[in-house]
Amino acid sequence: MSHQLKFLILILLATRPVENLIRYTNLKCNTLDPTFFTFETCNLKVQGRGIIALTAHMKLHKVPVNNVTILLSTFKKGNNGYRPFLYNISVDACDFMRNRKRYPVFAIYMNAIMPFSNVNHTCPYNHDMIVKDMVMREDMLALAPLPGGDYMFKLRLGVKNEWKSEIVSYLTTSDLWEFFKKTKSRKM
Repeated sequence: MSHQLKFLILILLATRPVENLIRYTNLKCNTLDPTFFTFETCNLKVQGRGIIALTAHMKLHKVPVNNVTILLSTFKKGNNGYRPFLYNISVDACDFMRNRKRYPVFAIYMNAIMPFSNVNHTCPYNHDMIVKDMVMREDMLALAPLPGGDYMFKLRLGVKNEWKSEIVSYLTTSDLWEFFKKTKSRKM
């Protein structure tokens, strides 16, 4: 192969567009009890090429909230739609915020959300719940074994054992394990 052709291939590979390995594709926010919660904002916003941010603003109508349950379910898209995948975790959010080490799997997902949210303290919650401009990065889910594919994350919020709202986010991932193997081998 000529040196010119090798150089051209190298230039093409070096200048290819950089894209996120994790990307939001859709977001749905459902209010199950409008007297308790309503969504003022629930959208995805393109911030740049391949960079999509999630914003959700949940208005609380009955405060303070002292008893919050969160159900996190993950689904992977297969031939026949979305199927349960790996996690279906129910957690007392107030207890989780007091002791995050007690729920290590749930902490992986919540640690990704916390920097973009005002829901980063223990109960009671006496203000609106906001997640603003959350962009998923590869390192956020480094501990979660997500092979490449399409995923649905369903987050249900309950108060006093009654479901009040549901946030469903759809993500596409490249193979994160391959990314981390390459990253780890570069550091050595």
